[in-house]
Amino acid sequence: MIIFLMLIPLFLVPSNVFASNNNESKLLLIYDSLAKGTPQEGNIESLKRILAALGFNVKLQSIENYQSGELSGYNKLIVVRNMLNNFINDQFEKDLSPYKGAYLHIGHERPSFLKSKFPVEMALSVPDRAKITIGGLDQLNITASAERIPIILHTSGEKYGGLELASHTEKFPYSVKWGQVAFVPYFGTGFGAEISMGYVLADWLGIQNDGQIYLIFKEIYPFSDLKLLESAANQLYEAGIPFIFSIRPVFYNTDYPAMKRYLEVLKYVQSRDGSIFVDAPVASLAAGIQKDLLKEKMTGFIDLLAANGIVPLGIGVSSELYWRNGDQFVEKGMSFFNSAILFRDDIPELVKEAEPGRSFFSSPISVRWNDVISTLGRPEASRVLPLDLAVTFDFATGTAEWEEQLQELKESWISFDDYKYSPHRTETEEYVMESKEGLLFVNKEEISIVHTISSVLPDYEYREKETKSLEGLFKVQNNFYLIVIGVSLLLFSGLFVIGYRLYKRKYLK
Repeated sequence: MIIFLMLIPLFLVPSNVFASNNNESKLLLIYDSLAKGTPQEGNIESLKRILAALGFNVKLQSIENYQSGELSGYNKLIVVRNMLNNFINDQFEKDLSPYKGAYLHIGHERPSFLKSKFPVEMALSVPDRAKITIGGLDQLNITASAERIPIILHTSGEKYGGLELASHTEKFPYSVKWGQVAFVPYFGTGFGAEISMGYVLADWLGIQNDGQIYLIFKEIYPFSDLKLLESAANQLYEAGIPFIFSIRPVFYNTDYPAMKRYLEVLKYVQSRDGSIFVDAPVASLAAGIQKDLLKEKMTGFIDLLAANGIVPLGIGVSSELYWRNGDQFVEKGMSFFNSAILFRDDIPELVKEAEPGRSFFSSPISVRWNDVISTLGRPEASRVLPLDLAVTFDFATGTAEWEEQLQELKESWISFDDYKYSPHRTETEEYVMESKEGLLFVNKEEISIVHTISSVLPDYEYREKETKSLEGLFKVQNNFYLIVIGVSLLLFSGLFVIGYRLYKRKYLK
C-alpha cells in the first residue's frame, strides 16, 4: 500500500511533463538539403518546431558534413532526404548499418537496411495535390502546390494515416512503421503538413499527449490603446474565453505614469482570466539593447512585473530558431522561463547545423486563425491533438478590428484552454513566479487576482528641476521694471490727453 501511494503522483503528472524531460533521449536530425526553391523549403525548420513542441531538442547535422562515429551517441535518428539522387555520405551509411536505435526516414532514397528488412513498394505520383486523413482529422492539405510526390503502394508494415490524390480514387498510406522504425515518403510545409507530421512523431516517440489549444494576442505595448485592452479583457471574460497577452518588455522610463497605467491594466487583464507572456526582445545596437546588458534588462523588467503582482508565465519567441541557435541569447534572454510559445512569424534562415538548444516544459506551436479554422475541420470531429497549439492574433489597433476578431472567436467551435492551469515557472534572483491549477504565486505566496484599475496621478516631473542662481534678484528686478514701465505709460497717457485738449481749443478759435 505504501509503495502504491508513493507511485500515485507519477500518474497524476500532466503528460507533457514527460515530453519536457526527453533530454535523456538524444535525437539526431540528418538532412541532405534545405530544399531551397522547392515546395519542401522550410520543412527542416518545421521539424524543429514540432520536436520542440513535443519537448525534444535535437542536434541538426548536414549529411555531407557527417563524421564517422557521430551516430554512436544517439538513440533516436531522423533522416530527411528532400532531394532525389542526392549525395549520400559513405561514412554515414557505414555507421547506419549497425544502428539499433529508433529510426524515422522522411522523403526519398531509403537506406539499404530499410529496403531489405522492411519492404515497401513505392511510386512517384503524377503532378497532383495531396490531402491526408490522420488522428481524427481529414482533408489536411500537405502540399503547397500540385507536384509529383512519392507514395506508398503496398507495404507489410503498420499503416498510419491515409493519403488521397485528386486524380486517384484509391487511398494510400501516409506513413508506415515497423516497431521503432518508421517511414514517411513526403513532408511539405504549412500547418496541415506540420500537424500531420506531429501525429507521426508523437506516435514514433511514444508520447501520449492530449494537445491543448490556447488563444494569444501579441504586439502589445505600453502605448497601445489601454482602454481597448481593458475592454477586450472584459469581453473575452464575459464570453468565457481564456486568453494570453504577450507583451513587449520595457527597459527604460518604467517609473513614468504611462508605464504605471500600463501595469494597472495588465493586473486587471490578469483578473479577467488572462495570462501574461513576455516577448523576447530584439538585442541589437539599433534597438538600444546590447547582448551583454540583456540579462540585466530582462531581470529588471520581470522583477517590475512581479513587484506589481503580475506573473509572466512564459516567453513569446519570435524568430524562434534565431534564439535557439545563439547560446548567449538563450542564456541571457530566455533562461528565466520554463515555458515558451514558438511564433512562426519572421523566422530567419535556418543555419545549416546546430547543437541541441534549450528545452521547455511547455512550448505550443503557433498557428494563424485562418489556418487553424480551415485545418482542424468540423467541431464534431473526433480528434486528440498531438501537440499544444497557440492560435495567434496581432492585437487590434482599433475598435472595429477588435469587434471583428471577437465575433469570429465567439462564433467559432474551438474551445480554448486556460494556460494558468498548468504548472509554469518564471524565476529571477529576487522572485519566483508560478502558476498552478488556475492560481498564481509570487515567492510561494498566492496573489489576489481580484483587481480594479487604480488611477495614476498625472502630475509627474519628467525632468528634474535645475537649481537656479540669483532667481530672487531677477524677480525683484523684473517687478521694478514692470512698475517703471507702468508709471511711464500713465504719464504718457496724461500728457497725450492734455495736449489733445489744448490743440482742440486752439483749433476752435
